[in-house]
Amino acid sequence: MIVVVPNVMGICLFSPPLDSLGNSCRGVAFCKKLVSTFNFHNYDCLVHNSNIKSDPRRRDIRERDRLIPVFHVARAGDLPTMRRLYMQGEDLNTSDHDDRTVLHIAATEGYETMIKFLVNVAKVDVDKKDRWGRTPLDEAKFFKHDHVSRFLEKAMKRPEQHRKDSVSSLDTDDEIDDDGFPEKPSFTID
Repeated sequence: MIVVVPNVMGICLFSPPLDSLGNSCRGVAFCKKLVSTFNFHNYDCLVHNSNIKSDPRRRDIRERDRLIPVFHVARAGDLPTMRRLYMQGEDLNTSDHDDRTVLHIAATEGYETMIKFLVNVAKVDVDKKDRWGRTPLDEAKFFKHDHVSRFLEKAMKRPEQHRKDSVSSLDTDDEIDDDGFPEKPSFTID
């Protein structure tokens, strides 16, 4: 059985037993479930109960518009706006159509302060791979942003339980006592 949804997809189904017309019984049941769940028919949108079925071809405007400001801000290197979006509750781990995150974009551009904010404050996933299997570290190395590469390497080397700590707070030369805390303050006032 071949199922075609114009301009969307095609599905080939075969799962015996077959009915009297030679169609797969399970395939027919699948198609009925598919049509009852999704809005594929041209006249389904005319029915006033449109909330029963969802149309996978139609993207929610709010979903589409949410991604654009975050990625635009990352591309521009606008850290104050990125902080504001973070404080408003935007998900900075979200990815675009290529599975690239805000951290990928910032690493590509070499924005070290934005990357430190994303890793230390927003706690974004530093190991996330895009659709080509590249991490933000790979992007920083490819575009020869050495300072960003070193920072992301430190961030990726942290054990999973310390990912909530900032990378900068772990970079201390102070003497550490048995409890894991510095024996003296890690700052001086001159």
